Amino acid sequence: MGISAQLEVIAQALSAVLGVWLGLTVGTRSRTPAARVFALLALVLATWSSSIVLQRLTTSPEAAAAFREAVQRAPDGCPPAVAGLARLGL
Repeated sequence: MGISAQLEVIAQALSAVLGVWLGLTVGTRSRTPAARVFALLALVLATWSSSIVLQRLTTSPEAAAAFREAVQRAPDGCPPAVAGLARLGL
């Protein structure tokens, strides 16, 4: 694994950790509908970033295919969440 691939894994891992932390913090401390939607967006980002990290680090072709599918499916939660934010007027 080259330095550019290592940097990508580090950046995605940091995004995943921050997404989980931010999503859980906002989701548990605020009970507003906007906070719940924001928490959903943050957790979708964390799922997507985690899938990229695991896809890059695995050596199993079957696991890589499963994580590739997760990378493609994780952003599917974004449009409903963004529509929810728009509906809330944010």
